Amino acid sequence: MRIIEQSATILDWSGLDLYQRVEQAARVCRRSESKGDAEGFVRSLIRRGHLSPLEFARVEFPAIALYPILDWVSNIRRLREIAVDEEADEAAEFARQRLAAVAMRYPAFCEGIQLTEEDIYPFAAQGMKPANDWIPVLFVTSRTISHQLVRYRHDITFCQESQRHVRYDRDGIEVIEQPPMLNQHEWMNQLVWNAWNFAMHDAEGAYIEMMEAGATAEQARAVLPGCTATRILAYASPDEWRHIFSQRCDEHADPQMRALMIPLRDEMRERELI
Repeated sequence: MRIIEQSATILDWSGLDLYQRVEQAARVCRRSESKGDAEGFVRSLIRRGHLSPLEFARVEFPAIALYPILDWVSNIRRLREIAVDEEADEAAEFARQRLAAVAMRYPAFCEGIQLTEEDIYPFAAQGMKPANDWIPVLFVTSRTISHQLVRYRHDITFCQESQRHVRYDRDGIEVIEQPPMLNQHEWMNQLVWNAWNFAMHDAEGAYIEMMEAGATAEQARAVLPGCTATRILAYASPDEWRHIFSQRCDEHADPQMRALMIPLRDEMRERELI
């Protein structure tokens, strides 16, 4: 068992294209490293139906709002699955046009989608570029804290490390230590820490025993504690980060969440990101 500190790292995606952004997000799930073929990786995700990482691909058109590519993919697939009459859904038609424009520069996002010549609007691609208005942050924290974070839904998306695919029987589990109880005597905090430490070793032993008995990581994760360390990439608008900080930096918030969010808020303010 290893006790590690939680952290929040603001990522700089200004030099990454859409493929690299999606790959970086998706690889958090399995804690894997890039093999240098981000476009091929994105094509593989789409072929397997793993579309949620596409939420990290957002593009900007001149004089047009910012849109996530996943919305366009979903609308295009819906067009192909239903009978479309002359009064086809305007949003889906708009999505077809925008996705066709993206296809000229990022064809992997159209994997499995047949686009006709009528779909292509060359002018729509002019000036298109990856959007940099949202802020990506990589958190290393406990599962308990990540459960609080993923409650947010507006202008935010996530990719989180999967305990189904990441195994902990080789190097031992990683855990985030709980902060001491406030306004308590040191001896009481020591008793609590001893109980916590015993429970962590007990959980690790049960996990390893299950794996050695032939259980899968998906089965063995059932015994892992809430303070097991997890990597989670959050991608949100400045307004959403301000909203999160207003709640999670409050004096009544979870102490461990406050310890994570207050330095992040201060850094974003210092860098004038929010």
